[in-house]
Amino acid sequence: MSSITDFFATAQAELALAPDLTYRRAEMLAPTAEAADQRLQAVLAKQITSRVSTFADYRHKHQPLPAAREVNIALDSLGQPQALLYTEDVFIQPFSAITTIEAQRFGLSLPEWQRQYQGELALESIAEMVVIEHFRVLYPF
Repeated sequence: MSSITDFFATAQAELALAPDLTYRRAEMLAPTAEAADQRLQAVLAKQITSRVSTFADYRHKHQPLPAAREVNIALDSLGQPQALLYTEDVFIQPFSAITTIEAQRFGLSLPEWQRQYQGELALESIAEMVVIEHFRVLYPF
């Protein structure tokens, strides 16, 4: 069994989750190792409760969009599972429509959020559509 499988089985048992429940994704929360570990620590401290990606990424890779009520695993930069996340809500909107309240879910002010994610997402325009996922940490509690 892989460490991801072991982690999920432990979380599933400790949370008394349905035995047929599966996770959709196991991935780092940022594109670089350093950023992924920093973001993971903020998620575990409950300072970040949202994530963002471009709508175009899903379309170009022919991947299904995230959906509410999904369970995902957050990995550290070494690929080790660190958190089980529950997606509460997903919505699509233009990058430019993000509000101060939404930016705070990322632990940032709106100007900080705009600077960080416009660069990280490599947006050509602030009118591009982004996918926002609201989540909560299920495990560890």
